[in-house]
Amino acid sequence: GLFLLGVGYRLGWASLPFAGAFAWVGGIGFGLYFVALIAEQCATHLSSASHILAIWSKPLTNAAAFLTAVAVVVTLPFVASHTTAFAFSLAFAGSLYLAIAYRSRRYYLGYLGMAMLQLAWVLMLIDQGVDQPQWYAIPAGLYFTGVGYLERRRRRGLFPTIVESFGLAVLLVTSFI
Repeated sequence: GLFLLGVGYRLGWASLPFAGAFAWVGGIGFGLYFVALIAEQCATHLSSASHILAIWSKPLTNAAAFLTAVAVVVTLPFVASHTTAFAFSLAFAGSLYLAIAYRSRRYYLGYLGMAMLQLAWVLMLIDQGVDQPQWYAIPAGLYFTGVGYLERRRRRGLFPTIVESFGLAVLLVTSFI
């Protein structure tokens, strides 16, 4: 809490807009996850300090998830005026959720993380004035095709086929247009 208070005070000195400051909060949350990973690795490799460092892994991971989620929620109303700040908040949260999903094998959290990264990509393209539709469709088409493929390997049914077909349709229809 004191660390975040100090960071907030420092961001106030920098005269950042409100949305920009919360994008930095999302980045700090993402950084806390790396600190949690370092603490976890040190706890497994250092026997003398393992009990002290092992305590910090779970709270730092929870704090990182909380800070990135707060950053996304707070910057959401500013999506039209501060698009870049919202895109960075989405990218930090998406990257964090993807890393957590990879380590804990939570597939649906990984899909959410990839969707957040895709949305951040599209928002940055819009903010930069890129108006060619293939730059929007290629990442989305590859995402849905990949999710369909991975779901097909995990289970059978209609859902993986629909998702994969939708991804291929996005790619092919955009190329046709």
